[in-house]
Amino acid sequence: MTIIRLQAHLPWTVEDFSFLGPGSAAASRTDVPPTYMKEFELDYDIGDVPMTVTGTTVNVLPSRLEIDPGKSIRVHVPARVYGDIRLTFPRNMIEGIHSINSSDGQKVYFEELSADESSTTIQAYVPDDTSYLEIYGARVVPEFGSPLFVTLSIVITIVIIIVMTNRFKLNVK
Repeated sequence: MTIIRLQAHLPWTVEDFSFLGPGSAAASRTDVPPTYMKEFELDYDIGDVPMTVTGTTVNVLPSRLEIDPGKSIRVHVPARVYGDIRLTFPRNMIEGIHSINSSDGQKVYFEELSADESSTTIQAYVPDDTSYLEIYGARVVPEFGSPLFVTLSIVITIVIIIVMTNRFKLNVK
């Protein structure tokens, strides 16, 4: 019996997940036909700035993002669905990804594939029975956008004007 293995242009192969160690579902997985690879986009608006997270997966299609400002990004996934996922984050959304936890607090192993001035790409294995991945970075963009900065600038300007006006009145006497 001759076994023929077809090579397809996949974003990654089973061998790419060897860092998970022997016996892990991703490292031993050979049953995924290349035609099942799916691309996805998750859009998120930070203030008035739209951002998009892109990725590829076999069967773990994320549904939405949540940002905990300054701390982490949650990528919600369907429960009871496991598998490999690759995510590309805009650099102005998260930087310096250092750990990922599943919804039950377990550490999820991941690998940073690339990082440049515009984006960071990671790949990870989503364990069974998790409802989200919490991705921690050295810098996670705050959820508030430019409206807060405009309001803050106006308040600071008013305070400076009041202080300078009072100071000027005291010097005139």
